[in-house]
Amino acid sequence: MVLHGGKAEGREPARPWQPAALRMRPFATALRRALPSRSAEVVPVRYRYRGWNGSAADPLQDTLLALDALAARDGDRPVVLLGHSMGGRAALRAAGPPTSRGIVALAPWCPEGRAGRPARGP
Repeated sequence: MVLHGGKAEGREPARPWQPAALRMRPFATALRRALPSRSAEVVPVRYRYRGWNGSAADPLQDTLLALDALAARDGDRPVVLLGHSMGGRAALRAAGPPTSRGIVALAPWCPEGRAGRPARGP
């Protein structure tokens, strides 16, 4: 699952042509080329809003919904989260059993140096 960056605050819709989303396209393309086509799928996630938006943590909520949708469709198929900036923060917060098996957080945006507690798991 590929998670793009965003802004600290912003209720405007996230769009696929915004720089934060475009920045992740080369990563998704490289993953598609490198992974065996029958055993892996690259799933980009587009958030509803561009901002984290304080305690609403909108990108985290969107990531958790996407993880739930994959689990409903694929069962326990392993999921690895790849996120940049705000997407890295969402990945760190969303990670944990049973939803994900790995995280790659590229320059995660974590105010005060903390990602916060995982939203799920122990």
